[in-house]
Parts: sequence; C-alpha cells; structure tokens
Amino acid sequence: MDSQVLFRSALAEKVAFVPGNNTLASHRHLRLNFSYGAPEQIREGIRRLSAAVKSQFAQVDVQLV
Repeated sequence: MDSQVLFRSALAEKVAFVPGNNTLASHRHLRLNFSYGAPEQIREGIRRLSAAVKSQFAQVDVQLV
C-alpha cells in the first residue's frame, strides 16, 4: 500500500501521519507521532487510521482477516 494514497484516506478520517517518502523511508512506510497525545486521543487516532487502512484494502479488494 502506498503511504501517499493512504495519507489521503487518513485525512478523510481526520487523522494524519508522515508518509514514508517524505522522510528517508520508502513509499511503503509511514511515521506516527503519539508522544504528546493522551491515551484516549491515541486510541481514537488509531481507530481512524484503521478505518483509512480498511478503506484502502476495500478499494484493492483485499480480504481482511
């Protein structure tokens, strides 16, 4: 999954991350920052990111287990 494509889906869920190709990593990596978030905020952010990932999987017709 391309992190730039996932980034657009994540923004639709109102959550963001740094796509890997904006760092020294590849386009298949992403960077998460959760050092200042409260536990509730982190959980909500991960829930939203999960929704974005599931949305991307659905678009490429990947079976989720």
